[in-house]
Amino acid sequence: MKAVSTREKKLLVAGGIAAVLYLFCNSLIFPYWDKLSEAAGSIDIQTKRLLNYQKILLGQDTVKAALNEAQRQVSTAEKGLLTSKTDSLAAAEFQGLVKQLSSAQALNVVRTEALPVKPVSPEYGKVAVRMEVSGSISSLVDFLASLDAGERIICVEEMRISPTHINAPKKKDVRVTMTLSALKNLEPSLALPAKKA
Repeated sequence: MKAVSTREKKLLVAGGIAAVLYLFCNSLIFPYWDKLSEAAGSIDIQTKRLLNYQKILLGQDTVKAALNEAQRQVSTAEKGLLTSKTDSLAAAEFQGLVKQLSSAQALNVVRTEALPVKPVSPEYGKVAVRMEVSGSISSLVDFLASLDAGERIICVEEMRISPTHINAPKKKDVRVTMTLSALKNLEPSLALPAKKA
């Protein structure tokens, strides 16, 4: 057997140290670095999430202001609703209102018919009246303008206009059939059922 030279001993020791270092790095240092890089990625994600939460919190006052403004606008708009609580009283109130407005504009009310109240949302119902009037075209225009200028919010859903004097074009009298509607707060028993999630 050949004796191991000092140079070979040094190479064996260096190889052993390299093997020990490799095992040490492979079992301890490399996994630690992997955990650090994963933690760094997680920190980036958490930082972005935190910044998003901060933006939401900073926008909270803006959302509150927008909500308050929307509630104020709804409250203002609700002043234009019919005041009667029950459907029959609201229909009578609405019929009386449109008769009063048409008479004030010198329109002759031929007939009126209250239509059933229909829920349009969980809070509001639509009260509609079909009516037939006759009079001059200028009175009709004034009547429509008075609907827009009044305290109550009134919508013209349907309107049919026909002349009353076909052979006399200088006479500007017309006969008008129209459906008008307004909103009221619904009675609790008629409210639309809430949708289940």
